[in-house]
Amino acid sequence: MKEGNRVFGIVKQVNEFELVVSLVDHHTAFVSCNRVSKHLESVFKAFTAEDDAEESSGSPTVSPPTLKEFFKIGDSVVGTIVAVQGNTPNSEGKKRKRLELSLIPAQVNSDLTVEDLETGMLLPGEIKSIEDKGYVIDLGLQKDVLGFLPFGPKEQEKARIGSIVQCSVSSKKNSVITLQSDSGIETEKSTLLKNYNSLRPGTLLSNVEVKAIHEGILNVLINDTHIGKIDIFNLPVPSTMTNPKTQAAGISANYFIGMKIPSARIVFADCHVGAEEKSLILSALPSVLASNKVRCEIEAMSGGS
Repeated sequence: MKEGNRVFGIVKQVNEFELVVSLVDHHTAFVSCNRVSKHLESVFKAFTAEDDAEESSGSPTVSPPTLKEFFKIGDSVVGTIVAVQGNTPNSEGKKRKRLELSLIPAQVNSDLTVEDLETGMLLPGEIKSIEDKGYVIDLGLQKDVLGFLPFGPKEQEKARIGSIVQCSVSSKKNSVITLQSDSGIETEKSTLLKNYNSLRPGTLLSNVEVKAIHEGILNVLINDTHIGKIDIFNLPVPSTMTNPKTQAAGISANYFIGMKIPSARIVFADCHVGAEEKSLILSALPSVLASNKVRCEIEAMSGGS
């Protein structure tokens, strides 16, 4: 995990001003309130300035919104690693580097231009305004390029300005990108994505083919163009793979070259390696493949808050 890597994660804890996010391979990342969106960044900066002024004048200030108003446990996020700090012990006492994430689209999508956008491509955006028929979305691209996300047919509660939404490109015309909600994305569209930059973390793929198996890692072919990796910890666990001593044999017994894995999601993209060695990591775990709605409902039933 390095600065600049882009990752898919699942929110496992929502504090007032910080998110705790679960990443691939048991990594944990943190998102501070000023790294969620431009709108929230400006709100919290203004609050800090007002708080300083209050100390001088003695007059009360209005409390800012908390992240609990924007996120739930089980929500998925796509971010870019902006800081890797020291080694800090985790709950098991093992030392892990502290990873800091930014969800701000201008940082997550900083490697993209409008020319890179393809139909079916998944990318995060920030709700900039709410109009009569949908949301104007800031994708963090050129200043004159904005997205438009129509309201869903069953949408009852409008999202808030400053919220981050995962969207799929439906069409593009000049500087306006028409989007659709992540919940309505069909995996068939993602099979059309051929460019590496179009294969973003969070993208759900179908029928990825196993091309090689080596030391508990599957090399899989993505859309006939790129190779991704799925390790043993990101595969459903059959009974033959529950014993650590037989895990390597277990993966060979349950997966074979030419086999097609029905569904897998991109969870990691390394932007530092050479053009011929781009690194994509996928996961086929049910918890990763599940939609936000299903995941959040399960967390709510289990007592998450």
